[in-house]
Amino acid sequence: PEAQQARQQPEAQQARQQPEVQQPEAQQHQPAAAIAAGADDHDVTAFVAAIETSEVPASSPVTEEQAARRLALHRAGFDSDQAVRIDAAAAGPGLQAALMELFESLPEVPNLPRRNGSLIVVAGIGRRAVAEATRIATEVGTDPTTVAYAGRRRPPMPVLEDLMISTADDATEMAPGHRRGRIGVVAVDVPMGTPGSAWARHVIAALRPTLVVGVVNAMFKNEDIESWIDDLGGVDTLIVDNVDGTASPARILELDVPVSRLGEHAANPARWTATVLDRVGAETDAAEG
Repeated sequence: PEAQQARQQPEAQQARQQPEVQQPEAQQHQPAAAIAAGADDHDVTAFVAAIETSEVPASSPVTEEQAARRLALHRAGFDSDQAVRIDAAAAGPGLQAALMELFESLPEVPNLPRRNGSLIVVAGIGRRAVAEATRIATEVGTDPTTVAYAGRRRPPMPVLEDLMISTADDATEMAPGHRRGRIGVVAVDVPMGTPGSAWARHVIAALRPTLVVGVVNAMFKNEDIESWIDDLGGVDTLIVDNVDGTASPARILELDVPVSRLGEHAANPARWTATVLDRVGAETDAAEG
């Protein structure tokens, strides 16, 4: 099946999602002076140390405004080198344009399959997995009442018995009929940080999906999300919830998985740009205050 093969560390996912932003040629390395001007946060020292050893050149000393903006970009989820590159790229067109260009260069999110006989798995905590599976079913033209549910806990909504999956054997038996003549959709209840990942991995493999979508919470550390993804056998794309609750929304881009949605919104360049600008604006306003 194409999805299982595609999730075996595809070449397109080997590179980090955070692309580098081009900047004009420069004459000298940037001094670290004033990088953290006006800031007293505990991570400023680490940020300054990173800038001092940065490979990113600059043609002029850094102003206090630039220092505050770069630190804000760093806190929004970019590493120190990239924060400098984004700020340098913003010198002409502005920060919004620089961020738009950055996010336009992210790897493409895989399209939802549209061919009958395909099967989409949506994995995550029960209620959110079901909600996204229902939305996806509607989007691809499948009756949302036919969404199947795989889980070891009681489902968050009424489910017909023939749409319930409890074991990998159930998944093997159901999958062919569930996808016949339509696009099958299955919600898999597998909360992060619970011992159910191994069970879910076997169920997902037995379903032989065309596409696997993971629903994750932005409040979890990248290490936890990455471990969860690995335990499931990989996912093709992520839906990231609770983006408003994290100070570093761009951090998720360090993972080798395309992000398709930020909560209820498509994760397009405009949405990413607005999300980061909101954090950077709040940080720089605080610094100026």
